[in-house]
Amino acid sequence: MNVVLEVSVEDVVRALAGNPNDPTLNAAIATARERKKNSQSDFVTLFGEAYKEKNPNGKLSSVFANAQLKQITFNSSNEEVLNVIRTEAKSAIKNTYKVLQNRIDKFGVASPTINLDENRGIISVELAGVDDADRVRQYLQASANLEFRETYKNGDEFYMTVLTPMNEAIRKAQGNAPVATDTTANAVDTAATAAAPATAGDTSSLSGLLAKDGAKAGTDSAALLQQQAMKENPLFAVFRPNASQTDGIIPSSTLGFISASDTATFRKYRKCRPLKPCCPKTWCSSTALPTRKTAANPSRCMAFA
Repeated sequence: MNVVLEVSVEDVVRALAGNPNDPTLNAAIATARERKKNSQSDFVTLFGEAYKEKNPNGKLSSVFANAQLKQITFNSSNEEVLNVIRTEAKSAIKNTYKVLQNRIDKFGVASPTINLDENRGIISVELAGVDDADRVRQYLQASANLEFRETYKNGDEFYMTVLTPMNEAIRKAQGNAPVATDTTANAVDTAATAAAPATAGDTSSLSGLLAKDGAKAGTDSAALLQQQAMKENPLFAVFRPNASQTDGIIPSSTLGFISASDTATFRKYRKCRPLKPCCPKTWCSSTALPTRKTAANPSRCMAFA
């Protein structure tokens, strides 16, 4: 499979311009685009020539002098401005080349060939043994997006003003009666209990034998306790706050932990209408649950917002 990708230097020029709606700028870009089809010159050079033709006395610094390009001042000459744009364009081309290299490495194909024509902004890719050419083409052409998320700081205030009201809202929506218990302690104890080692298989002592004999009864009791926990504290039965028995709530952007098997239940809670007034916006409005698998235990996810 052979793919040729061209980095859009035109978009780089528009992004660098302080006023991308400038009519002379857009006219020069359009002219450079047409000339690029039959020219070996780089797009920035063609753009500079076209701009000079459209506005012989125009100064590119008036369009590109902004906070983003500190190298350009209003006193910069057109040639100085073009040199800065050319440097930024080459940087964008090299970054695109590196991104493609990383993406191609994930395909695991044998001896991929990637060639960069930096002057023309063209990257040629040759992949052997590709089964789904359309999928590969779409993957290579996909834009890389940098996303920013507002995070909530885990702490006593977040627990009392967000998590506790969420738990209460879910409990009321399910029609369960309130229980006068310390939910903070329960949530921490639940997380600690889940991490405790099992002793039913220990046959080295009398207590171990008794534990083995009572394994079935213990399993039944655990199931009953889980059902009771789901009624009393439905949120904390699936969502373990980021806390410890010794330190309490741990200040962090990680709010808690959810078992992979409980994510469906948590998604169902997010859709609960009475929950929306107290639920973090990113939890109740986003389509994807903001979680990340932990390295130590892939079946356990860190939840954050």
